[in-house]
Amino acid sequence: MHVDLDDLAFDRGGAIIVKRALRLMHTGEAVTVVGSHPDLGTHLRAWCRAAGNRFEPVDDSKGGYARIVRGPSEDQRWSGAGGAYSAQSSTGNVPR
Repeated sequence: MHVDLDDLAFDRGGAIIVKRALRLMHTGEAVTVVGSHPDLGTHLRAWCRAAGNRFEPVDDSKGGYARIVRGPSEDQRWSGAGGAYSAQSSTGNVPR
């Protein structure tokens, strides 16, 4: 998948676009991000580190190219998670 942020800053909406694109990918699949904002590479690299994704710079003369490889953290975050309330609690009472 290819995401073109043009001159949109990562902290001004670009992050939402990249997150949505990554949600469509499976662990290990990549999204190519391109943009012309001068801080894009710095923001992408820091965000990837914090979110558990891999940042791969792609050398291109058009500027701002990077591949973001989806890490397993989003999948692991919800594994084994249950709802806040179950139909019956362990004491047999139904929450009201």
